[in-house]
Amino acid sequence: MRSFTLSIKGMHCNGCRNHVEQYLKDIDGVENFRVSLEEERAEIAYSENKTAPEKIVDELRDTNFEFEIL
Repeated sequence: MRSFTLSIKGMHCNGCRNHVEQYLKDIDGVENFRVSLEEERAEIAYSENKTAPEKIVDELRDTNFEFEIL
């Protein structure tokens, strides 16, 4: 299992955070995550045999937030 930090721009409320969390729950290979509204970041642990940070970001594009792998 590997992990990375993702910057998330555009989250303004708990509903926004919940929206991102729902997407993360549905991505195959995402093992664990913590989304911080205050820090505008997500810590994501994933199985490198199933996915990669770039693929996770692609899956999140439909949320309409801006993402950057840190």
